[in-house]
Amino acid sequence: MFQTVYRTDCLLNGTFYIGIHSTKDPNDSYLGSGYKIKRSIKLYGRAQHVKTILAIAATRREALAMEKKLVAPVLRHPLCLNLIEGGKIPYRVIRKFRAKRRAEQGLAPLKRRRRRKAV
Repeated sequence: MFQTVYRTDCLLNGTFYIGIHSTKDPNDSYLGSGYKIKRSIKLYGRAQHVKTILAIAATRREALAMEKKLVAPVLRHPLCLNLIEGGKIPYRVIRKFRAKRRAEQGLAPLKRRRRRKAV
């Protein structure tokens, strides 16, 4: 199993995403699973995105450390599609990003649903 650190670039607008992927084939069609990169692929299509393998790590922990090291200096760059350093994103970060986007579009914030208690 390969632990790859990759960078996906959008050819149309220059945005990029850095991530890790565990795979048997390093040259597979995987482009990323981050919130913003998924939106970019949906909007512009897979053909407009190119994946470059930056490194192959021995362990997943090593790959996560490499990703964090690569993302940290570019995280605030306007073309960077990463939301945070490292892998898993807490849902509150995604919710905050969606709320910010809705505000920029002039839409009302979404209300939180209340769960009904089982009777």
